[in-house]
Amino acid sequence: MDRHPQLMLIYIFTHGNKMNIMFTNFIVFDLANCHKQDVQT
Repeated sequence: MDRHPQLMLIYIFTHGNKMNIMFTNFIVFDLANCHKQDVQT
């Protein structure tokens, strides 16, 4: 790991980016559900 710090940074960046995308999708999905419930009531 110490020999290839740039590879670790790339891994952390790509892994973190995937988490951010999943988290953003979860928020958008949650907001969409709240909006649907508001429309139905």
